[in-house]
Parts: sequence; structure tokens; C-alpha cells
Amino acid sequence: MGGAYLILVLTLVTTFYAWHLVEQSVVEQDTERFKDEVRRMIEMLRANHRRHLDTLNPLRARLESAPEITTALWRQAVTREPWHAAGSLEVGYAEAQGDGPDLKCPVRFLETKLEGSRRQPGTDLAQETAIRPALRAAAANDHAVATRRVRLTTAGAPDRRLAVLVLLAVRAPEPASTARGFLFLTYDPEELVNDPRLQMASSGVELAIVAPLTPKPGAIAEPEEPFQRRTLFTMPGVSWTLLFTARPSFFLASEKMLPRLVLGTGIILSLLLFRIAWGETHRRLAAERAARLRTEMVEREHAARELEEALASERELGRLKSNFVATVSHEFRTPLAVILSSSELLERYYDGLDPGQRREQLQTISHAVRRMSALMEQVLLLSRVDAGNLEFKRASLDLAALVRRVAADVATATQSRCPIHVRAAELPPVLADQGLLQIVLTNLINNAVKYSPAGSSVSVSLERANTDAVLQVRDAGIGIPAEDQKRLFTPFFRAGNAGDIPGTGLGLAIVKRCVALHEGALTCESTAGHGATFTVRLPVFPPLSDHEKNPAH
Repeated sequence: MGGAYLILVLTLVTTFYAWHLVEQSVVEQDTERFKDEVRRMIEMLRANHRRHLDTLNPLRARLESAPEITTALWRQAVTREPWHAAGSLEVGYAEAQGDGPDLKCPVRFLETKLEGSRRQPGTDLAQETAIRPALRAAAANDHAVATRRVRLTTAGAPDRRLAVLVLLAVRAPEPASTARGFLFLTYDPEELVNDPRLQMASSGVELAIVAPLTPKPGAIAEPEEPFQRRTLFTMPGVSWTLLFTARPSFFLASEKMLPRLVLGTGIILSLLLFRIAWGETHRRLAAERAARLRTEMVEREHAARELEEALASERELGRLKSNFVATVSHEFRTPLAVILSSSELLERYYDGLDPGQRREQLQTISHAVRRMSALMEQVLLLSRVDAGNLEFKRASLDLAALVRRVAADVATATQSRCPIHVRAAELPPVLADQGLLQIVLTNLINNAVKYSPAGSSVSVSLERANTDAVLQVRDAGIGIPAEDQKRLFTPFFRAGNAGDIPGTGLGLAIVKRCVALHEGALTCESTAGHGATFTVRLPVFPPLSDHEKNPAH
């Protein structure tokens, strides 16, 4: 399961990293959009301010071009030059009388939107403390000068707002530097800021005038809160600090939902990939467990079969050993009985027996002893072969002579019960263990005689087949059933049709092991009731040369 959790961790880390990058990008985009919006609104404020100045400058030009400022001229100028810009409350003209500390500026003409204006015709503007410094500055300059905020109306008037007066000197034709009066425009900054056109074009940014600060004029200061900017807006003579704040509607055009979408989608995909990986891992582990279970079941079945085969082999071995014990007991009992009877006969009637009879009994005892000795020799030989203690000695050997000699010995031992025909080709000497090969020949030829009816012939042949010496022993005896042939070379085993023919079941097992020590092969071909043919192949010759294979050439 570790791989599934690793995939989950990696995908979640990737998701949060992507979310962070997208969030940062969206914030940067919104920040730049907010800055652009603030700059655009400042430009609109300046444009509105320029419209107010554009209202005074044409009026001044008309008034300065006339030798005398009359009521008719004023009415004509005001009518032709609109002054109703956003935030403009009233416009008027005050005549300059005197100079320096004695300066007086009585109002001669006034166009107003206010009820109860404090600057009715005849009112001396120079008497107001907030206006007097601006009058002197406007007289000394050719541009508009603004006052601090002043009250607009009289004490009983309903409109109690504060506003700014923008003053512009009207020069006399001669001399040009003399101010003969002042145009003034009453200006409400709040109405300028709250101009509907400005608010409609703000795209979700709110603008307000706050207490003056001291940032660099025109520069956008660092935000006190996210998406909030302060900037100093300067008009002639007065500066205001403007506060720009993003409304909730500003973020409607933002892509701030994109980071959440990336985060949510990434988490869902991470969980989905984790679920897929976990499922695949679970299926793989389940398949591995099933494979292990199948392997264990197969191994258990195999072990059970091996155990059953071992038990069967053990039972068979026990049966064979029982048969062997019974056979050996029988084989030993017979010669022992002969020895016992002959010895008792000699003991009791020795003096009454003639030398010929005594010799006959002694020969009988000797034959019985040799029979018992041969049986013991077979048992000991098999045990030495199985234990690997049998000494294997190769020596130069005339195999054909050995075959003829062993056949003659068996014929003598069996009193020529069956004629033995030997056909042995003259072969070059071979390197083999003479003692082991004599055991092989003796057992095979003796078995052929023992299991054949008296008078039937036994044939023994020896020839060369390339590197092998091929020995065959063929008889016309009782044969071997097919079902017994696969166990024919098992120690203590005897074919089912052996009947009362004496034997221990060790001879062929010994022959098989002696042939194996020579790296040869032993096979049997037989049909029950039709004799048997045993073939021994011994690899004792070097490969034949081309001349030997084709002697005619």
C-alpha cells in the first residue's frame, strides 16, 4: 500500500504548489487591475478639475477684453460660458478696491445654486479670514488659487456645507499687472469625488477624501489594507488625500475562484488517483496472495503425493523385507537342515558307513555351506553397493573370454540343466572391473537357466556397437508380467509368477548397480510365458574410426 500513499502525497504536494502559484498570479493580476483603476480615476478627477478652470478662463478673457465690466457684459459672459461643472455651486465677480492691507473685494455679480449664500452682491470677500491669503496670492499670480474650506451659506440657511473658492484675477487692460477684480467659483470637493460619472466608471473602486497626509504628491502610497490605496491629490492652493478602496463588486471580475477550483480539482484528482492506485495495489496483493495460496496448495498436494509415495514405498519396502526375511529364512533353513541331517548321520553311523558314503555326506554338507555363503555374499554385496563402499577397479579385460568362462561355470553348477549357447565376437581388450562384470554375467545366465524349463536353450551373445559392448542373455522361460517389469530391479522384489522357484530378489538389483558403476544401461524385454531378454550396454570402447566403420573401403 506504500505506493498508493506515495502517489497521494506527491499529487497533494503538486496540487498545493499549483494552488499557490495560481493564487499568487490572481492576486498579482487583481493588484495591477486595482492600480490601473486608481490611476484612471485620478485622471478623471484631474479632468473634472480642468473643466472648472476651463469655466473661469473663458469668463476672464471676456471680462478682460472689455474696457468696463457691466451687468450686461456679465450676463452675456455667464450665459455663453457654462459653469455648471460637477461640484460647482456658484460663480461670481468681486471688484478689487485698494491694495495691500487696505484691499477690499466687494461682490458685484453672483450666479448661485445655493439658498442663503454668504457671498451676495456687496459682500466683501477680503473680510473673510480664509479667503484673504488666497486673494493676495491670486493678485500676484496669473493662475487660479484655491482657498481652504469655507462656509457657503448664512447661519439660517438649510445647506450647511463647506466648500472651496477658486479665485482667478481679472487684469485691467492698462497696466496689465493690475488686478481690477476677481472671478470666484465655489467648488465642493465632495461633489467632485461623488460625481456619478466617476463612480459609474470606477469598476468597483470606492473613492473618498480623508485627512491630509504627506506622501509624495501624485504617488500611490503603500496600502494600509489589501486593495486599499492612499494618494495626494493637489489642486491650486490646496491638497487632499484620497482613499481608494476596492468594493466587493470589484472582485466579481476577478479570477479569485480559479485557485479554489484548482485546489478542489487537484484534491479530487489526488483522491481519485489514490483510490485507483490503492485498488490496483489491493488487486495485485490479492493476486499475489492467491498465487501464493495456489503455490502452497500445489506444494502441499505435491508433498502429500510424495508422502503417500514414500509411505507406499515404505510399505512396499516393508513387504519386500518381509518377503526377503521369509525367503532367506527358507533359503537358510534348507541347507541348514541338510547340514544337520548329514552331520547327525555321520555322528551316529560313522563307523557303519563305508568311505564312499562318508564322502557323499561331507560333499552334501559342503554344498549346503557354499549355498549359504553365496546367499550371504549377495546380501553383503548389495549393502556395500548401496552404501558406496564397493571398491571399483578398472583393468584390462578380455570380455569375450570372461563371457565364455562364466557360461561354462553356470552350466557346470546347474549340471547342464539347460544348454547354454554362447556367441561372443572377438573384441579388443576393455577397461572394466572383472569382479563386477562376473557378478553381472553369473546372475543373468543363472537366472535364465533357473527360470527356464529343463532342456530349453539359453543363448548368450556379445558384440560391439560403436563405443558400447552389448551383451544379451535370452531364455525361453516363464517370462515376466508387464505389471512387474517396472519394479524388476527393486531390491527384494520377485515377479508374481516366480512361484516356488527359489530366490531372494537381490540378483537383478545387484546387476543393475554393477552396470551403473560402469556407466552402462540394463534393459529387459519380456512377455509372460514367452521368456525374457536382458541387454547390457557398457561404454568401454573409444569411437570407431571411418575405416573401422567401413572396412570394405
